[in-house]
Amino acid sequence: MVRSYRVAVAGGTGRLGKHIVEALLESKQTAPFYIVVLSRSTSPDIVFAGSSAPVIAVDYNDQSAIEAVLKEHEIDTLISVLYGGTDVLDTIQQNLFRACLKVPTIHRFAPSEWGVDSERVAGTITIHRDRPKILEQLREIKENPGRAASGKFEFTKFVCGYFMNYLATGSPKEKEGLGYLAPIPLFFDLAKATANVPGDGGSKVYYTRAEDIGKFVAGALQLEEWPEQCDMMGDAKTFNEIVSIAEKVLGKKLNVTYVDEKSALAVLQNDSSPFMLKTLMEIYLSFMKGEVVQGSTLNELTSVKPMVIEEFVTKWWRQ
Repeated sequence: MVRSYRVAVAGGTGRLGKHIVEALLESKQTAPFYIVVLSRSTSPDIVFAGSSAPVIAVDYNDQSAIEAVLKEHEIDTLISVLYGGTDVLDTIQQNLFRACLKVPTIHRFAPSEWGVDSERVAGTITIHRDRPKILEQLREIKENPGRAASGKFEFTKFVCGYFMNYLATGSPKEKEGLGYLAPIPLFFDLAKATANVPGDGGSKVYYTRAEDIGKFVAGALQLEEWPEQCDMMGDAKTFNEIVSIAEKVLGKKLNVTYVDEKSALAVLQNDSSPFMLKTLMEIYLSFMKGEVVQGSTLNELTSVKPMVIEEFVTKWWRQ
């Protein structure tokens, strides 16, 4: 298989997608990438590090329209950074995948994962339940590449853990720390000096900064072969270790709440519990079950030197 040269990023105008596009543009200084961004609506070109990528409006519900754009730009790799509910996972992403199979230049596809290993937690976390479906389809095509117009096909599942940028939520320099991500005080709310962690806090949590995720992706595109799973991490620490780091940087104790299995199940069994609270309890349970585990494949295969948790917290919280 050959490395990627002509890359389309679906969902690259905001949030994590824009960080990935900017990293690809920056890498053009040393790698000959041609980059286009697919979007639901028209938008100005994305300009970064002296390079630019056109934003092309496409109807994600129209497979033939997606196919036409990919053919016009002779794309060889499609990266999906779309987010949303089942409409994205079951319809839009399927349209992207099927369009890829009809484009003779395409030999790589990366579905929208960008978090913990969905196949490990799918039985516990409802919002991940449908993700393994497309991965099964991708494995089938990889084993039978003749079904792709290019006659060759590989895919990867990008696993990055949780976004380290969330630790900047509430910081005096929040906007810079979050990048293009929305503020979410997941597990830790350092502005309030509080933490809500699963079990006894001894579970390891994996964090990667969005900017570093982009760099890892740029590095992965230059690999001659793609492993089926591309793990990356900025850092891996137990919840208790992160509490200690935060206390050291903030110069005060955090008010830590430990959520046990009984408490999490009580929320899930209560029909009146809000959806987001139920999702959070499912996330806690996935840690308590030992399902949140990943490697560091791209740390070893690329030259990326990601930011670690203590460096990040110090940068955005030290007074």
